[in-house]
Amino acid sequence: MVRHILQLAGGILGLSAALCSSAAAQAPPDRPQTLDSASEACLERASQARTARAVASLPDAIRRFQAGLGEGRRFYVTVRVWDQQGKSEQVFVAVLGVRGDTLVGQLDSETELVTQFHRGDRFLVLQDAVLDWTISQPDGTEEGNLLGKLMDTLQERMTRAPQASICALLAPR
Repeated sequence: MVRHILQLAGGILGLSAALCSSAAAQAPPDRPQTLDSASEACLERASQARTARAVASLPDAIRRFQAGLGEGRRFYVTVRVWDQQGKSEQVFVAVLGVRGDTLVGQLDSETELVTQFHRGDRFLVLQDAVLDWTISQPDGTEEGNLLGKLMDTLQERMTRAPQASICALLAPR
């Protein structure tokens, strides 16, 4: 079955998703959270500039993918999926090809909040639905993944200050 990601909306946000075994081993473990509306608004504000930068640079990342990234490099896009109860989660889709403005790929995240999707599910993603992109390197480093890096920073801060609000943790330092 092929899933279509056509639009984005608010909801319950999964904080980060596992990218691939080599990159995920270096990242903090994912901790999906149900956010209240104030926390969700703070996270949305913190994410907007990063999403704008990612979307602006997406055409170049796609061109690089189409030209060939080299052995061991993979191209992913970050999108949001929803279930029938309105819960949402950000996931990685490994891009396998491009057809016009549609990215053809395969889900490369384990979902925890939106359980109807499974790693390996085929996806068609409109470029307009992309929140972020990542090119993983053979050594586990990555280009892009601006939202993932924000989530990693937030998770690290949550570990150091578990009682602090999301808004306080995201405040500029």
